[in-house]
Amino acid sequence: MAEIRAAFGERVLDEHGALNRAAMRELVFAKPAERLRLESILHPMIREECLRQLERVSGPYVLLAVPLLFETPAFRTLVNRSLVVDCPEETQQQRVMARSGLAAVQVAAIIAAQMPRQQRLQLADDVIHNAGELADLALQVDEKHRYYLACFGLPAPA
Repeated sequence: MAEIRAAFGERVLDEHGALNRAAMRELVFAKPAERLRLESILHPMIREECLRQLERVSGPYVLLAVPLLFETPAFRTLVNRSLVVDCPEETQQQRVMARSGLAAVQVAAIIAAQMPRQQRLQLADDVIHNAGELADLALQVDEKHRYYLACFGLPAPA
């Protein structure tokens, strides 16, 4: 918070000194340079935390959730394969609005600031389609799990 306060001032803080997400969202999606400034503060910290957590995990493989993986070259060096969980943009917009209570115009601005869906899909090594029912999603996740185990020469679960 100290770095965010120093970069953006009190205008992005709430009355308790915590981040006012609505104010920050409005600022960074209205001004791309401000979004880049915020990312230049957050991304190195997030990457360092990812590295700390990766040191502590064990397993045949690790999934690292990075929403802006393709937009952030420093994160791409951490992965061997990329997996995109995808759904149509309309579905994405509806889900974000339902989850966050944001207006459609705000969600559209957030999506517009991201890499285009088609480009993300072209860059992905693997894709899970998340436009249907949870049961369909679970089957795809299980299939990818078995695939990743096979990539590392490990037996699939019974």
